[in-house]
Amino acid sequence: LQSLGVSVTGVYDRKKPAVVVRQCAGLKLGFAAWTHWSNSPINFSNPAPMQSNEALSFSWRQTRDALGLDTLVAGPHWGWEFQHFPQQETYDSAGKLASNGFDVIVGHHPHVVQPIDWFPGDRGPNTPPTLCHFSLGNLFGRTLSWPHRLLHLLEVELATSGALKGRCIAYRCHPIVQLGAGTHTKLVPLRDAPAHLQIRMQERLARLFAVPKSDFAT
Repeated sequence: LQSLGVSVTGVYDRKKPAVVVRQCAGLKLGFAAWTHWSNSPINFSNPAPMQSNEALSFSWRQTRDALGLDTLVAGPHWGWEFQHFPQQETYDSAGKLASNGFDVIVGHHPHVVQPIDWFPGDRGPNTPPTLCHFSLGNLFGRTLSWPHRLLHLLEVELATSGALKGRCIAYRCHPIVQLGAGTHTKLVPLRDAPAHLQIRMQERLARLFAVPKSDFAT
C-alpha cells in the first residue's frame, strides 16, 4: 500500500504517536486505527498493528493536543461479524473513545452496515458530540449473501472556523452496492443497482436508520 502512495493507519513503532496527520481546508486532521480481531496470531516486531486494549488505554486527548490537531478520527476494526447492531462492548468502547479525544469514529469488520450514534465528546457541553458509524459494511472482497453487498461511503462535514472548528457538524451516508462475482466486481450507487436489490437494501437501511426508504436511492 505504501508503494502505491497509500497512507497506512493502524501500525506504529511504540516510540511515536500512532496517528497519520494530514492538512485539509485549513484543518489539521489526525487518523488512528487498530484491531480487536485478527485471523491469525499477531507476531510482529516494529512497526506492529495496534490492538484494541492498547487503543482504549492510549492517551488520545493528550496526543491530539500535543500534535495541535483540529480533528481526530478513529478507524477501529471491531464488532461481531454479520451483525447489524453493535454489541454492548462495542457501544461502551465508542463512548470511551469519544470521551478520550476522538471527534469521529468510523468502524469496520462486521461486513454489514450498522447504525450511527452520537456520544458526548471531551470538548465541553456547548460543542457537538462525537459521531460514530459503527460499521460501513463490506467495501471489497467476495460476498456471501446480498446484505454483504451493501456498504456506506460516509461524508463528514467539519467546521473550519470559529468555536466549533474541527468538530463534526453534519454527515451524509452514500449507499453503495457491490455487483458481480469473484474478481469481476464493481461498486455502484444504490440507485444504479438492480431493482430487486434496491428494494431489499432500502428496506434493510430503513430498519437501521430513521430515514424514509425513498431517500436511500438518491
